[in-house]
Amino acid sequence: MNEVIHLVYYHPRPFVTHHVHKLIPHPANSSFVSDHSILVFSAAWIMWLRKNKWRSIIFIWAVISGLSRIYVGVHYPADVLGGMVIAGAIGCFIIYVSAKTAPLIQRLFWIHDLIIKRIPFLSPYTHEQISKKNHSA
Repeated sequence: MNEVIHLVYYHPRPFVTHHVHKLIPHPANSSFVSDHSILVFSAAWIMWLRKNKWRSIIFIWAVISGLSRIYVGVHYPADVLGGMVIAGAIGCFIIYVSAKTAPLIQRLFWIHDLIIKRIPFLSPYTHEQISKKNHSA
């Protein structure tokens, strides 16, 4: 999604248009939307939407990561907020789609196991065998 935005919209980075002391080297490509924000907020939103026990810590990490990109002079606040909003929208879409496709995926795993069981040298790699190994370890 971010690559598409970069193709159709260019916004100069703070160090290009303002007198900003960059703390890290960075190319003068488009500022909006922050790649780092998309990445960390994607993880944070998915964990938040799935009610993971680490969701608050991951969200704090994402906010700190976004603030650090502003601090080092390579992004504007809107770049980070845009990343947070886009990651949230995509996270909601992924949660919705995964809930709708779960029965299909389970059926594909079942077919996979049927095929694997019939190939002698692959039989140790069925889900049942792998689960037994993981539980016994």
